[in-house]
Amino acid sequence: MTNAETLIAGLVAIDTNSNGDAVVMVASKPTMPILTLKQGLTMSMGYSIVTTTLSNEIGRVVYTARDTEPSTFGTAIAAFDKFNYEANKQGFAEAAKLTNELVDVFGYLEETE
Repeated sequence: MTNAETLIAGLVAIDTNSNGDAVVMVASKPTMPILTLKQGLTMSMGYSIVTTTLSNEIGRVVYTARDTEPSTFGTAIAAFDKFNYEANKQGFAEAAKLTNELVDVFGYLEETE
């Protein structure tokens, strides 16, 4: 199991932010603040590294999981993409629910000239 997979396994997807990043909470500690999950490919000392990071609400990176073995990069990226998809799906479901509630309140507004 990659470090990214281990990190992602301990998170719960809540939504996505305006940048398309997954907004998450720590599964075992729901009282912790909401965090943002990001992933990137970086170079260090000539070696590629897949970094999966958690950032706080102001964007400061508070935790980083690094995968340095090139043979595991595909697995780490796939785990992140699958989790990000779930966060997007959750966000769309919440937006649809809110839209339905607003339609119940305001109805369907017609264009007026």
